[in-house]
Amino acid sequence: INLTANGSSSGTYSWSPPSAFTNPNLQNPSFNGGVNTTSVYTVTFTDVNGCIATDIVTITTEPVPTVTLLVGPNPACVGDNIVLTANPSIAVSEYKFMYNDGAGWNNVTNPAWDINNPVIYNNITQSTQFRVKAREYNGCPNSSWSPTITVTVNPLPTATIAFSETACLGGVVPDLLAYGTLPTWYSDAALTTQVFTGNYFPTGETAVGLYTYYVTESLNGCEGPSVPVTLEIYAIPSAP
Repeated sequence: INLTANGSSSGTYSWSPPSAFTNPNLQNPSFNGGVNTTSVYTVTFTDVNGCIATDIVTITTEPVPTVTLLVGPNPACVGDNIVLTANPSIAVSEYKFMYNDGAGWNNVTNPAWDINNPVIYNNITQSTQFRVKAREYNGCPNSSWSPTITVTVNPLPTATIAFSETACLGGVVPDLLAYGTLPTWYSDAALTTQVFTGNYFPTGETAVGLYTYYVTESLNGCEGPSVPVTLEIYAIPSAP
């Protein structure tokens, strides 16, 4: 930062506060150090006739941003979409998110600098590192990189082994059975309606019909593919 005073004639200059300058009695003084906060400086000009004029200069400083990164889910499952959220110390204009899956650092978005926050890293398949930096449009330097966060990725369990059942109307209706860890039962193929958790599923069905359920296995918080399981209740045939 350079300060310059211009008097209308010959004379002397004095800047205050004098402690801010290496020599406060110069027309164009140098600062003792960097300017870290918004500051006000006064220059006094005295011409050869002893006439005095003063002026005030205000230097407004903008802080260099810092940024941290929030990542989720972590740990993740194979195929999860990872939400990356930058948390800057001040309002900023753009962000640069990067990932490293073992092949070096790459940009998450295209273009690399982007206004969007948060952003999505789609379909994670292996443990991956993430980082972000931020910048603003005021001429100040970009932030440093955020601390790196590593997302660990757990594999999906294999499909569980399950058994379909049949029964006759009025007879004992067996529970449906699925082996594996934490079986979860659903009434629809989209797996939106959960009806039971556990190995033995008592459906409660008693009417004639074909009932289809879908069961998954979970391991380390990751849910595997579903398996269809049926219960069919037959009508009693008429007597001959």
